[in-house]
Amino acid sequence: MSRASNASRRVAAVAVSLALLILGVVLRDQLPKPEDLVYQTYDHDRSAPPLGEVEDIRVTTGETLGGVRTNAAWVVVDYAFTPETLGYPSAQIITENGTLYDPLPELPCTKTYPGLRTECTSVFEMPLDSLAGAQLRLDPGSTPMAPRLVVPLENPVATREIVREGFEP
Repeated sequence: MSRASNASRRVAAVAVSLALLILGVVLRDQLPKPEDLVYQTYDHDRSAPPLGEVEDIRVTTGETLGGVRTNAAWVVVDYAFTPETLGYPSAQIITENGTLYDPLPELPCTKTYPGLRTECTSVFEMPLDSLAGAQLRLDPGSTPMAPRLVVPLENPVATREIVREGFEP
């Protein structure tokens, strides 16, 4: 064999090895990381044992809440929650692009016993155009591996002023 053919075989072997190495790196980056899988939450639709059940979700948007204006929009989410344990989950809105909005620091639900339905209200200040495709996320907050409720926010009712008794932003 000639030196030229040996050299071309080495170049081809190096090129194939390099291509396989790059392919392996790309594939490795596409696989989930083990720590993400270990601490993954378990998303549920309307009911998640041992968290509870959410139903009757109503969304209202407005320019003012109790007479207070905002630069964005007020988004008030009313829902019924039936806990399976003591306590209630914290609420967040997650938009289609992954932005999280926290509610105003009010207690969303009246405390109740497990199995008894309670009415809850969470108030958010956010851009109105972010509401399309957004979801209400109810999270017990105790551990990242806990079940969580993720419910779509559908059919918002737009109003100029939102009034809720006993609530001040």
